[in-house]
Amino acid sequence: LSSISLPLPASWLPLAKQTGAILGALLGADAIPPAWTDGLELAPVICELAEDLSGLCADEDRRKRKYLAAHRVD
Repeated sequence: LSSISLPLPASWLPLAKQTGAILGALLGADAIPPAWTDGLELAPVICELAEDLSGLCADEDRRKRKYLAAHRVD
């Protein structure tokens, strides 16, 4: 996958973000050039959340405890 950098109008920013999200989901984190993620704030938290949401976290009970228990309304 080659990197393309084009000047885009600000009105295209939402489309660019959506396209990046779709490509990231399709190709995986390994397809993102390290230069783009080096120094990313909260990178471990983002990666953990992404893995949990993508289904790589096979322990469904753990995922429920981790994400749903914090929002439980009694």
